[in-house]
Amino acid sequence: MINNRFPTKYLWTIAAIAFLATTSLSVIGHGEPVGPRVKTPHEVFDFGVVPQRCEVSHVFWLHSTGDQELVIEELVPNCGCTEAPLETDHIMPGDSARAEIIFGTGVFNGVVEKFTQIKSNSTGRAPALTFRARVFADSLLPGPIMLTPPAVRLDDLRPSRAGDGYEQAVTLTNVGAEPVSIEMIDMPYRDVRVGPFEPISLGPGDSHELTLAFESELPEQTFSRSITFAVSDTTQQRITLPIFKKSAWDATGSND
Repeated sequence: MINNRFPTKYLWTIAAIAFLATTSLSVIGHGEPVGPRVKTPHEVFDFGVVPQRCEVSHVFWLHSTGDQELVIEELVPNCGCTEAPLETDHIMPGDSARAEIIFGTGVFNGVVEKFTQIKSNSTGRAPALTFRARVFADSLLPGPIMLTPPAVRLDDLRPSRAGDGYEQAVTLTNVGAEPVSIEMIDMPYRDVRVGPFEPISLGPGDSHELTLAFESELPEQTFSRSITFAVSDTTQQRITLPIFKKSAWDATGSND
């Protein structure tokens, strides 16, 4: 059951802060130098259900928990379907950096699990950044929640009514036979503004509309963001809304 008073996205933030504080204190309290270290509060992210020929993304936080500067030499995905841009490659002790993992679903079908290795000067274990997804064709996306549209392509956006940018309405519909609660657990950290969304309950056949707002100047190059929802059905299913533009996978439909 979802706690309406304290959304999961805040729990993720508190967990990350507590994680960094704990690991930093353990280094400070140790009498001997430990060198550079890299850790992340969570190593696995589950996108849940996603459509084919789209792109989804998730940000992993890399924390420098040692007593020397952490240098990220390279992020190495184990699949050509994945990109891993890094915010910065030098992280001072106590600081953090974003590592965004972008997955092109192409013509994958079914359960997909991929990982990205962190090559760095860390003297300890370097975590592997792992994601999971269940990929389906648009017409075969399983319930109980249906997103309309199932993906947002920036090339299809129209100017907002206020004329100060672009917007897209997304409808969440309960196509199942039982009431469900829905919570937004992962959203873009920039570029996309999401209208107020508190955990909601939908009865069978009920819908809820969500508005996405975009800047007045849309990016000209490839763009990949996404929003992930958690559904309180018996399987605790997740579903992700891709938000993207000019996807190489969308154009070729191939996976490496």
